Amino acid sequence: MESTNQTAGNSILKNIYSRVNINWWRVIQVQGGGVALYDAATSGSVLCGGNPQYWDGEERYVYTRSAQQFDANRRECTWSLEDCSDVA
Repeated sequence: MESTNQTAGNSILKNIYSRVNINWWRVIQVQGGGVALYDAATSGSVLCGGNPQYWDGEERYVYTRSAQQFDANRRECTWSLEDCSDVA
């Protein structure tokens, strides 16, 4: 079930993996390394996951933030992708 958490004027949407609808994400290279994943339909939200404040013990949630909040939350919203295609 999705839940919303608001703190200090920031709003996030947690538990996006439990949505019934499929979400498509646009991959954007971030200057300095890594990628950001933006909502492909609207580019209005960015996928984040690095803030333990939004985790529940051992449960590590992926959540969305408004795309306008990316620069202020760059560290938690920048992802590293690894090419594992050569792993047997």
